[in-house]
Amino acid sequence: MSERAPHRLVEELEARIRPVETRFRAAYWDSQVSATPENERRRSEFELELRRIKGDADARLAVEEALNDDLHEP
Repeated sequence: MSERAPHRLVEELEARIRPVETRFRAAYWDSQVSATPENERRRSEFELELRRIKGDADARLAVEEALNDDLHEP
């Protein structure tokens, strides 16, 4: 069984991803509406950070372990 309850894992991952995803989406919008070097730089930085978070091997392993566990109520 994994160390964290599945709902706790989801909460932790959401807390890591949501703020960066929100900033990335805003920066992406800005880069499309006003194509300046600064807006493109911001979009690029947030996109790379989001990829780092989503590509976290430890997080992926934790998700895979949670999916393989028997489901239970918290």
